[in-house]
Amino acid sequence: MLFDIHFMQNNPRNISQIIESVQTLEKWVGEYIAIDDWLCTSGRSYDRHQTRYGRMILNVEEFFVRMSGAMATLGNNDQCIEFKVDAIQSIEKTDSEMLIEIRLSETIWRKIVLKKL
Repeated sequence: MLFDIHFMQNNPRNISQIIESVQTLEKWVGEYIAIDDWLCTSGRSYDRHQTRYGRMILNVEEFFVRMSGAMATLGNNDQCIEFKVDAIQSIEKTDSEMLIEIRLSETIWRKIVLKKL
């Protein structure tokens, strides 16, 4: 999968890590994964009073990144998860787990943990 790097110019030190990590998700097609998803409205604190949390198990049948809006989609016909690739601030990954932190605005952060089952 090829990515146009200009989407990530707001975070140049992480561009190669972001591209490499997001491309890794292509290899997860055909796998079941657990997704933990936090959305915090008080910065990076993930304070329980200002954070929404969701969890789902997903059979990954497809993965793609839309150039319009730089949105990544991971899922199947029944359910999916989407996130903004150009807003990624950090990625930590192993062969079976990935943590993605996304800054949506000055005070709104999203943390997604993907784990192969």
